Parts: sequence; structure tokens; C-alpha cells
Amino acid sequence: MFVGERIARMLGPAIKELRETLGLTQGELGDLIGRPQKWVSRLENNLKELPEPDVIAALATALKVSESTLLHAAGYLQDSDAPDPLKDPRLTFWAATLEQIPEEDEPFLREVARAYIAQRKREGRGLLD
Repeated sequence: MFVGERIARMLGPAIKELRETLGLTQGELGDLIGRPQKWVSRLENNLKELPEPDVIAALATALKVSESTLLHAAGYLQDSDAPDPLKDPRLTFWAATLEQIPEEDEPFLREVARAYIAQRKREGRGLLD
């Protein structure tokens, strides 16, 4: 396996998890970035070559994460270039909260978060409204 293939294998699952967390379908994500649903599916399932940085930027916008987060997951940035997530007070709060939650409860809490996001989406409100 080439290094690029190994890196792409890290990006696909990250894209899928972010998309599902936002309650988006593959088709909806594709519409947001100007790509067909099949392209998104191939990317998430590691059947697509590593996207170019401009596509990574479009994905980051659609998935509401920083561009550097996806560039790092895609292997375009090294660990030393990656943003420090602990500098974001929201992430610090959630990381500390997660440490207190039993591991067996995590799948349930993910579903609660997804339901919350889906409800806000149905109401036509974004997460930051």
C-alpha cells in the first residue's frame, strides 16, 4: 500500500463520521460541494483517490470543520502543522465531558447528538443560530 492510499483510508471514515454527525446524506454533501453522491460514496469507502486541496476546502466548509482539520486528515499537513484542538474552549469542554462518560454509553450519545442536529436542520436552524 502506498502512503497516499494509507492516508486516503484515514480521510474517508473521517468524512463519513462528520457527514453523519451533521445529519447529511451523501447526496446532500455532494450537492454542497458540487459532486455527485457516487463520488462521496467512493471517497468515504476509500475507493476514490485523495482529493485535491481545493476539494478538501469545499468539504471542510460543507462539514463545518476547519480546512486544516481535513488537510491534516488527508495527509497534506503533518502533526506539527495541525491545529491544536485544545485551544478551542468548546472542544476542551466536550473532551473533559467525554472522559466522564462510560465507553458503553458513547454510541447512545452519538445518536442523541445526531438527532439534535437533524431536528435543528428540520427547523431550518443551523447549529450556530
